[in-house]
Amino acid sequence: MAAVLDATLEELGRVGFAALSVEEIARLAGVNKTTVYRRWPTKPALVQAAFERFGGAMLVVDTGSLRGDLRLVLHTKLKLVRTPRGRSLVRALHGEALTPGVLEISRRMRVREAELYAAIFARARARGELRREVDDELLMSVIEGAMTHRFLAHGKLGSNAEANAVIDLALDGALAR
Repeated sequence: MAAVLDATLEELGRVGFAALSVEEIARLAGVNKTTVYRRWPTKPALVQAAFERFGGAMLVVDTGSLRGDLRLVLHTKLKLVRTPRGRSLVRALHGEALTPGVLEISRRMRVREAELYAAIFARARARGELRREVDDELLMSVIEGAMTHRFLAHGKLGSNAEANAVIDLALDGALAR
């Protein structure tokens, strides 16, 4: 079924979510459309599965520091979204973000992303790097929101250096000491 999920991402990048056709995905993957519908009864379920397979490369690796862990996450995400398949993910999640099917997929992906950040923040607290009272969701939103804003405002994904600057600003703050 990897061929179906690969074809889904390719077609999603080409035509977007609204025009995505299960029939075309089946043709590209060399399977019958009933095979696709039997495994994924809806278009959102199929796209969700394709995104999950693609995003499986997002591992929570302990670099030994909060800053290192956050940099690894953002650098890995930037590397993934620079691929043709990654661009399809960006296109679907941002270009058609308010489409009901895409909105639900996005929400599910955010839950998984929050779990990844929660693991990073828990390790950082255990090492004494992160204050207990810091709101995990807020810190994640500051980091992810800054990167998303830069993409939406400037139409580019940003560099590893920009990701590092966002992390440094989120962790160190902007006030003179």
